[in-house]
Amino acid sequence: MINPDGGGPGDLAPQIADIETHGPGVNVVPMIGHNGVRRDVMGLENRKPTSAELAQMETLVKQAMDLGAFGLSTGPFYIPGKYSETSELVALAKVAATYPGAFHISHVRDESSYDVGILGAIKELIDVSRQTGIIGVVTHMKMLGPSVWGQSEQAVEMINAARAEGLSIWADQYPYAASGSSLQASLVPGWAQEGGPEATAERLQNPEQRALIRQEMVANLERRAGAKLRQTKSAEDAAAVVSTHYERPADKEGEAAKRGQLAAAMLGKTYAERREAAGVPTPPPAPAAATAPRATA
Repeated sequence: MINPDGGGPGDLAPQIADIETHGPGVNVVPMIGHNGVRRDVMGLENRKPTSAELAQMETLVKQAMDLGAFGLSTGPFYIPGKYSETSELVALAKVAATYPGAFHISHVRDESSYDVGILGAIKELIDVSRQTGIIGVVTHMKMLGPSVWGQSEQAVEMINAARAEGLSIWADQYPYAASGSSLQASLVPGWAQEGGPEATAERLQNPEQRALIRQEMVANLERRAGAKLRQTKSAEDAAAVVSTHYERPADKEGEAAKRGQLAAAMLGKTYAERREAAGVPTPPPAPAAATAPRATA
């Protein structure tokens, strides 16, 4: 399957043409990604679409399905899908559902306790299927972080109840304990990501907004089981990543966020262990960070 988690282009024509030209030797299941569609129509704006914009998104989904997409891929945990409401997902799923066998696969809105919680996010996917009749798949289902550990039984019960209701709801998992995502998606608050990396970088230059972003990043770091289980990497070598100006993980990752293109994975090594492996001296402790009220702009 390609274009998971709502990713990929809003216009599938070049991608489909490339697949047909090269004729890969494995099965390929192209999906039309909500995030790509929304980005093409609305950019990275944090708002509801107008009726005209929603119609444009519906057209892109229909065009993709006509080209051979197998269904709708969503990732409302990620920007700009994070800015969508359930009604927007329903509208696009309705278009895909008119094609036989189409399905909706989603990196659900919350796999932890960021906002709606993992159970609320699974409920949203089920609601989309209930309102459209489309097959629904919770992709790489997990209970991410201590605050939701133990809720897997409830999640499975919700899916089984939906299936008993007559809905076609499924889930998949990857067969390992690690988890990976972008730094921005996993730690940086959604409001701070509006407008893209350049806008985020500008907010980080504002002391009050930077303090608030850092405060929310610290909370998100703990939500994902804390810094001791977190490893960061970028296109730079390990020494460059771990030798930033601050000792505290949130400050390290804040600095890395300004550089962009940094991924994060929970792989069980501490910063001290990675510094030692990279031969990087321990930097001096940072001064205490100030807190500030949430900025509105």
